[in-house]
Amino acid sequence: MYKCKKNRENEKGVALFMALVLTIGLVVLSANYIASVQSHSHVSLITYAEVEALHTAEAGVEFGIWEIAHGGKDFLDADGWQGTGPKVKTDILSTSGGEAIGEYVVSVDDLGGDSYEIFATGFFPNQLNPISTRTVKVLVERENLFVQAMYGIEEIKIDDFSFVDSYDSRLGPYGGANVSSEGNLITNSISSVSPYATDLGKGTYIDGDVTIGVGGDTLTAIHLEATSVITGSRDTLTRVRLPKAVPDISGFLPYQGNLNVPAHGSATISSSGEYDSITLGAHSTLILDSDVSLYISGKLDLGTYSTLIIDSAASVSVVLNDSLKFKPHAEIVNESFDPKQFTIYCTDNVEKFALGAQGQFLGNVYMPNTDFTVNPFIDYYGSIVAKTVLLKKNTSFHFDKSLADDVSAPTFNNYVVRIWQGY
Repeated sequence: MYKCKKNRENEKGVALFMALVLTIGLVVLSANYIASVQSHSHVSLITYAEVEALHTAEAGVEFGIWEIAHGGKDFLDADGWQGTGPKVKTDILSTSGGEAIGEYVVSVDDLGGDSYEIFATGFFPNQLNPISTRTVKVLVERENLFVQAMYGIEEIKIDDFSFVDSYDSRLGPYGGANVSSEGNLITNSISSVSPYATDLGKGTYIDGDVTIGVGGDTLTAIHLEATSVITGSRDTLTRVRLPKAVPDISGFLPYQGNLNVPAHGSATISSSGEYDSITLGAHSTLILDSDVSLYISGKLDLGTYSTLIIDSAASVSVVLNDSLKFKPHAEIVNESFDPKQFTIYCTDNVEKFALGAQGQFLGNVYMPNTDFTVNPFIDYYGSIVAKTVLLKKNTSFHFDKSLADDVSAPTFNNYVVRIWQGY
């Protein structure tokens, strides 16, 4: 009896001891777990702070770019900018509820030639008590949309007996001393088999340079018939050029519905607007007499012997989301004789575009995802940016050199980031 009791007491002691050991072990494990959680929490906080500081710095860069591209580049004291050299601004980022989430200091240095260096330092949560600080440096430059005669992203093909050269509309009409050899062609393609990067038919004359894509072979990717001529150099790009897509501006302009000009009738557009379609009947006339921007979600249909007139005092840009249809003898007349005064853009929804105007066309087309064709016997003045470019037989093309220097031409935030560095 006593022995059994003793055994029970021994067993109880062992159980108590094991419980104590387990409790101590759990305490140790809990302490380690808590320390681990605290450590991970600290690391997570640091990571979060670094990300927020970086985002804040990038917000500063974006603000600087906005001022350059859209804000007038005046860096007004009233808007918080300071300094006479690099312009400096400090700002606090807040939530919609007014809670501060970061602070940045951004400086913008005008390097000349429409190039700017931007430094932005982001602080989280603020400069006085920063958990993390990150800095971003960028170089931005203005990239003109029209700096060469033709830019066919995937291909340029010029059929027989056509020629390309240049002139300067600031010096007067094309001809005589106002003819020069800067009818340059550029493509990203390096194709050395049909369809070639650049394909020139017999009797074609390119008074300018021909440049193909990075790493291409100029001897095989530039295909010439025996009687075709390139007066300038043959070269390759040093970096891939990727033009921006035309932005969707649907809903941004006053809605005007459909415009139908009856046969032998006339109409005038004096203000910007969005149209479902514009149709010109036979022998009708549509005059654009002011600085206007038009967005046409449907077709622009030019009837037989109809005329679309760009007034001599007007600057017009037309964004097409569908096709432009030329019926026989339809014309687009730019009365200013200045290609800078008229630009046609196509959204990505337009797969093919054929210019069928009679006689002369003075203007520019920008359609980086559209196959563009200039029909025979057209005398074209201006510039082209398209997915592919096809000039049919007996076409003449004259690049207006003033386009490359024009800083007021219709563009859409064409300042591009050349260098981005984060610290």
